[in-house]
Amino acid sequence: MAKERALVLGGGGPVGIAWEAGLAAGLHEGGVDVTRADFILGTSAGSFVGAQLAGRRDPASLAAHRSRWGARKRRKRGIRIDRSRGHPTSRRC
Repeated sequence: MAKERALVLGGGGPVGIAWEAGLAAGLHEGGVDVTRADFILGTSAGSFVGAQLAGRRDPASLAAHRSRWGARKRRKRGIRIDRSRGHPTSRRC
């Protein structure tokens, strides 16, 4: 059987994980099932997301989990996201 689809994910630390998880969820919502790729390759943050997707984890639940994790990290560090100006900006509390 020939391999037809590959998913290649790059690095980026915690931001890369969140971005790639969100991208996977968006593609899944749009009808592209990234968990069905014939070959998944990832570097650094991409290896984490790729492993989750290869294990057939739902992309939406992965993105939601990463979002909650990021919010906890910001609270722990005393960082508040201000969205009142139409775009998110962060500042120390």
